[in-house]
Amino acid sequence: MNRPLQPRLNWNRAATCGAPAPGVSEAMLEGLESPQPGRGSLGERTNLRLNEIRRKAADYFGFGHPERVIFSSGLTASMNLALQGCIQPGQTVLTSRLEHNSVLRPLEFLRKQGVQILEAPFDASGRIPLDILDNFFQNHSIDWLVLTWASNVLGTVQPLAEAATLAKKHGAKVIADLAQGAGYLPIQLDEWGISLAGVPAHKGLHGPMGIGLLFVGTDVDPQPLLHGGTGSQGHLRTMPLCYPEKLEAGTPNIPGAFGLGAAVDWRAQHPAELSPVQAHLSQLESWLRSQANICPFPQEPQTWEKRLPILSFSHDRIAAHLLEAWLEQTGIQTRSGLLCSASTCEDLQVPNGILRLSPPLNATAENFSRVQTGLELAFDALQ
Repeated sequence: MNRPLQPRLNWNRAATCGAPAPGVSEAMLEGLESPQPGRGSLGERTNLRLNEIRRKAADYFGFGHPERVIFSSGLTASMNLALQGCIQPGQTVLTSRLEHNSVLRPLEFLRKQGVQILEAPFDASGRIPLDILDNFFQNHSIDWLVLTWASNVLGTVQPLAEAATLAKKHGAKVIADLAQGAGYLPIQLDEWGISLAGVPAHKGLHGPMGIGLLFVGTDVDPQPLLHGGTGSQGHLRTMPLCYPEKLEAGTPNIPGAFGLGAAVDWRAQHPAELSPVQAHLSQLESWLRSQANICPFPQEPQTWEKRLPILSFSHDRIAAHLLEAWLEQTGIQTRSGLLCSASTCEDLQVPNGILRLSPPLNATAENFSRVQTGLELAFDALQ
């Protein structure tokens, strides 16, 4: 008699949440039928709703200027607008070896335009030491610090607040990639002194894909990357100077924005509780470290209070993509490869990539047991 199929496990939640928060789908459907802003009284209702979403997002992220909360198509668009809109040829940027391609590729583009790019290394615990950053500031005239809040490869949370204080001391402004922390960890953008910060909706906020935010501090004034209609000041041949219109050309993604708003509402009422899944991950990590031929990351164990629910490792004899394929056949979805962060994997000395386990926050002990069993069988079969 055939055994019943087990339900699929999506353990690739660092890529996307996997399921939207309650109310997101309904809000997006409402947005599909909402008139475009600037088109009569009904359009004005839509505009008021969008501005209310900006206000709620500003409150959630500790940002005091809701009119400078910009809707984008996602984290990549937000980071491109921040980086290309503000950083000028001849300036110097300090970033890290933990960054994602949403930062690395725009910075490489800017490097070819005459921007100097410096990259701070991470230590064996997977964090950027503050003394390393201070050494860069002491020895270089740095205009911008561009830093991820948490590594999408290692899950290690970086000392963003302290790094921002250090940057401010040396006259540099901070651009933060919040992709792997937003919705999971509390943040106060104004208090921390972050000039620009990009947020995607589809990760920790449990919102829809294809929508994100850029928080633009009053100490910066990015130039728009897109030029076009805004529904206001139509007599101008240039983009309006006022916010948010200056940075929001074209027809807005109203369904996505409404869905993002519902996600922010839900997350504000349901703060993420990481400790249960972190406890399970700690046990799984201990088991992995006891196995031969396996190297979990970071190499130096880090307390889970300083990590998001991400556990990555490599096997000396089995390619990560084979492990991913094996688990996929058993109904367990993971992620292998460079994870759009080749410099991180290069410094970890795994040029072909790693296997990343990123379970949902509500993963059960039974789920973890199933994954460990799947890995045991894979190790035995594939070596």
